[in-house]
Amino acid sequence: MQPNREITREELAVVMMRYAKSCGIAGADAEPSEEGITDWADVSSFAMSSIKWALANGVISGVDNLDGTRSLCPHDSASRA
Repeated sequence: MQPNREITREELAVVMMRYAKSCGIAGADAEPSEEGITDWADVSSFAMSSIKWALANGVISGVDNLDGTRSLCPHDSASRA
């Protein structure tokens, strides 16, 4: 365990989804659109459903690329922004 290590964006999505479920908060029924997101393949299998939940619920939104697409950057450090 590394309590001082920064948490990744996909790890944050997992934590937030598990917390929401433990509080009885209903999840999003709709799947987020994968259109325009360039790095779905980079999302770890353990975090895929959590990333989709986080996108659908506005917990994460991705990062704008110069070409008009978006990236999830799942292995980058999470920030409050």
